[in-house]
Amino acid sequence: AITTVESFESLNEPFDLGVFDGHALDRLWRQLHLRKETTLPLFLPILLVTPRQDISMITRQLWRVIDEIIFTPIEKPELIARIEVLLRARRLSLELAGKSIQLQQEVADHQEAEQALRESEERFRVVLKNAPIVVAHIDPDLRYTWIHNAGELFSTPDIIGRRDNELVADDSM
Repeated sequence: AITTVESFESLNEPFDLGVFDGHALDRLWRQLHLRKETTLPLFLPILLVTPRQDISMITRQLWRVIDEIIFTPIEKPELIARIEVLLRARRLSLELAGKSIQLQQEVADHQEAEQALRESEERFRVVLKNAPIVVAHIDPDLRYTWIHNAGELFSTPDIIGRRDNELVADDSM
């Protein structure tokens, strides 16, 4: 978006690249610095276009506001290329901010799921503690990977990693 800065309030309008001459930057550097600070962590590029002899105008820490300086006169292709680089950096900054928000949501969802899992596991432990039943998990090879309340015949370490046919004596032999 291209906006002509007519007043300090104009700096509050949305823009993706600020292009200023030395005099405008000298007048508006405090407001620009504040605008850049309030948009962080987004990159808001500011371009200074000035004749080389006016570079002495860069005072009062204007370097904190300026991202690129172009000295006039400048060839049109170079101007376009430098503006495109600044706009690409701005777009990447916006994309990164969007990905950051998405990642923050995913982390929050993951934390919520972890909390729900902890609560579910705690309810499961309470139920198992008070239930006179045997509960086990068996892997695809039919080996016990976990058992609760194994009973009087077997201890848990004797069962883990074994199959039923390895635990029960075969009377047919």
